[in-house]
Amino acid sequence: MAHVNDESTLVVFDGYERQELEVLFQDEVVLDIEVPLFYIKSGEEEIQHYVDTVAKPDLDNHTAVKKAELDTYTGLKKEEISDFSLERQRIIEENLDNYADNTLKPQLNEFVTAAETAAGNAQASAVASSGSAAAALASETAAASSAATAAATVNGFDAHAAEKQADFDDNAAAKTNTFNSNYEAKTASFNSNAADKTTAFNNNAASKQALVDASASAAAASAQEAANSAVAARPLSAKNITNCITAIPQDIKLKLVDGVLKLKAGSKVYKANGESITISEDLVAAQGGTNTGAFAFYRSDNNTVYTVIVSQTFSGATAPGSPVITTTWLDTEAKDVKVYDGTQWVGGVSLPLCIFDNQDGKVTAVGQIFNGFGYIGSTAFILPGVKGLAPYGRNEDGSLKNFEIQFTGVYTRSITWDFSKGQELFLGYDIGAMNSGFVSSGNLWRYFEQSTEPSSPKKYDIWYNPDANIIKRYLKDGWEDVRLAYLGQWFSESISPYRVTELKTKPTFCAVDYNDYAEDIQKCKLIAYDRGYNPGSVSGNFTAVLQDWHERFSIPVADNVTITIDTSQLTFPEEWYTIVFEIYFINGAKTVNLSYAGGIRWVNGLTPDFTNGRSHLVALTKHRSWGDVAMSDAGSLGG
Repeated sequence: MAHVNDESTLVVFDGYERQELEVLFQDEVVLDIEVPLFYIKSGEEEIQHYVDTVAKPDLDNHTAVKKAELDTYTGLKKEEISDFSLERQRIIEENLDNYADNTLKPQLNEFVTAAETAAGNAQASAVASSGSAAAALASETAAASSAATAAATVNGFDAHAAEKQADFDDNAAAKTNTFNSNYEAKTASFNSNAADKTTAFNNNAASKQALVDASASAAAASAQEAANSAVAARPLSAKNITNCITAIPQDIKLKLVDGVLKLKAGSKVYKANGESITISEDLVAAQGGTNTGAFAFYRSDNNTVYTVIVSQTFSGATAPGSPVITTTWLDTEAKDVKVYDGTQWVGGVSLPLCIFDNQDGKVTAVGQIFNGFGYIGSTAFILPGVKGLAPYGRNEDGSLKNFEIQFTGVYTRSITWDFSKGQELFLGYDIGAMNSGFVSSGNLWRYFEQSTEPSSPKKYDIWYNPDANIIKRYLKDGWEDVRLAYLGQWFSESISPYRVTELKTKPTFCAVDYNDYAEDIQKCKLIAYDRGYNPGSVSGNFTAVLQDWHERFSIPVADNVTITIDTSQLTFPEEWYTIVFEIYFINGAKTVNLSYAGGIRWVNGLTPDFTNGRSHLVALTKHRSWGDVAMSDAGSLGG
């Protein structure tokens, strides 16, 4: 039996005959050991990190893998040999020793040698790998040295940069301090100079403003005086006035001389039916005795003016009883004024002309001329040509809106009750009547002129709201808009026949619009007053352009000046133009020259002497036909 000794790899055969033994060997064993190339980065930290985390782990892993492969391979080969020996053990039972000595042992020795060679090669490869790792470590050391050098360089640069930064900071601080010092000095100088200039400017401005204010005040006062003096002008437009009478024809012209009352030629009188009569010659009113309140009438049948006392005047639909000569009655049905001649009523008499007082046959006073309005008996009348404005709201621009009432005929209104305490009277349209005429406020005598609605109104109350410019009358259904214009009040006797005793109309007025007459007013000279004008300080060359409204021309002289007088704008509404110049100095005496294109004739040949620096008054006069001017030096103020 044969035995295989593992330690000596010898096979011992005991008594088996010789057999052929096939042993298979691998001619060459190549151990593939890959040694990786390493990229050595510059920088100590990067190299150290790479060696620790990449190179060494990879090298250790690679060595471990190759050693494991070698061990595995060797183990496999041992297993193959063992398996082969066991598989062949039954075959080699005889002559195994000879075969082992002569054949197998040499082969086994070669195999072992080859295995040892392979192991040696593997070990050499491992050593080579260790050498690569050492080289990598050396490279790491070199890289660390390079990084240290670089760090030293950086440190040197940082130190140099810090030194330069310190030098720059020191220089910048020095420059900043110098700039701040210079800025503070310049600012202080500027502020001081600005304060001085501001004070000087304010003082000068205050002086100029005082001159302007004085001139403006004088001009305003002069304009106001002129406006106050303009008392006669055209009526204001319908946008400025309302609720009033705007026109009363002055048809009746009377003249009272030495107690004699005359109706002047050219007068126009009216009959009750609206017929008018123009008087062709002066007519003396026949009268006598002593009376307070008598009426004058014109008789068209004999072209005379007669008079009658108030108690003998009547109105109504029926003739009065017990008439006497000159008793006069307005027949309201026939619209005819009639006079009793002692036997009958004679028509065609005019409405009354006036009411007057007389004494001992002489007229002493005319109480009221019945132009536009009048009364007879218990009836009031209105004549053609009277106009009024009835409030009718406001326009979009806020101005007054009116309805114009114009009378083209004779209108009457009679009363049959006591108006002795007075009653408001209006012109306008009565309820249900399209023709304008008298409208009274009923027998309650209540008229309101206020912005708020009257409380507890009664029938016939009339309310004018000036804010809304609306007039209303109160009836059973409440307040209603009406087209009325306030006329005034009328009064009656307290007993029948309730004759009208007085008709007080709201006066018609005229007012002036200053803008329409401003140019003419500017040309008006107020006696004993001069209107001042001041152009402001002058120097160098100054032209005084004179206007029609210049009266006193004040010239403040700031420096040497030549004053040229220009009269081209004067219109000469009158033959002569005269003005006074006041020349004064605000900076001490200066040289002043006066000139005029056509020449100056100095009175007595005396020219002004301005050397004393005091204010001078110099007068100028010019005729519209002159080519030159005449001037006179009145001297300086204060000597």
